Amino acid sequence: MATRVSVIDMVVGQTYANVYILKQHAIKQTKQGTNYIDLVLQDKTGEMPGKLWTIPPSLNLDNLQDSDYIVLQFSVEDYQGNKQAKILNIREVKETDKFDKNDLIPVAPEPVEKMYDELMNTAQGFNSTPLKKVVTTALKENKEVLLTIPGAKSVHHAVLGGLLLHTCGMLRTAKAIASVYPTVRKEVLYAGVIIHDIAKIKEFQTGPIGLVTDYSTSGKLLGHIHMGAKYIGDLCEKLDIDPEISTILQHMILSHHGIPEHGSAVTPMFLEAELLHLCDRIDSRVYMYNEAIKDTPVGEFSSKVFALDNKQIYNFKWDENDGLNTDLDDDGLY
Repeated sequence: MATRVSVIDMVVGQTYANVYILKQHAIKQTKQGTNYIDLVLQDKTGEMPGKLWTIPPSLNLDNLQDSDYIVLQFSVEDYQGNKQAKILNIREVKETDKFDKNDLIPVAPEPVEKMYDELMNTAQGFNSTPLKKVVTTALKENKEVLLTIPGAKSVHHAVLGGLLLHTCGMLRTAKAIASVYPTVRKEVLYAGVIIHDIAKIKEFQTGPIGLVTDYSTSGKLLGHIHMGAKYIGDLCEKLDIDPEISTILQHMILSHHGIPEHGSAVTPMFLEAELLHLCDRIDSRVYMYNEAIKDTPVGEFSSKVFALDNKQIYNFKWDENDGLNTDLDDDGLY
């Protein structure tokens, strides 16, 4: 194999060849009626769309599987201001191909066991016995999947352990908010944060290496919001939890996207439900802003990010020691 160059470091005009992750692919037709492959290649640093305009007869299309490894040779082109791969050669990975999976699989930047323990320790510290029983049981029942499941297919936290990363980020935000506003019923908010996306483990289908390839049938027909509310409702009934507490927790799940246009069944109707929605929005958008500028040169704008209102994100130069105010004297005065 050639020397590996990370996707984030690839430049227009250069040709690359190595093992990558086939994040997704589809067989499509040109205007002339010939088949081509529309795909997305990926490594741990990022992803890039690509086109294979001529499908070689030797390629067994039935063996192509999303979220699996593939050997590609391609040149990088500029397409409407974005990098795109023109696939020159493609083949399945052989046993003789030597590559490091750690170069390819995107994973959460924090140890998953540590993040799981952070959630569990918070729940075990609840003074409310009902909340403690519900949340710790939900975590224990789903631990194995929680340690690997991504937070999304592509929009945010789409890495192994991404759901834990997202949930811990929200929990830390919730604790910071609760430290400012004494009227917040902390344990209610923390419980809602920890369980709000619990049904994503049923919503996703994952490929051979654990990344999300599609949504399950129930994920498409019901969605994680409705499935999550039902799961928690059933769990509360099994644990003989007060129906009022069960309803409160279900409402927080059903309303955590904020408005119906974003998938919520209802809008938040008490403070902790509103704060849960805001924590979710904050953490997901911080992640997306960071991803948008990850491969954007300083002083330039990213490509449009659909999930961020189709905006281009500006990556400005910043020095934490002096910021932008280079004309300030030692006393902080001009």
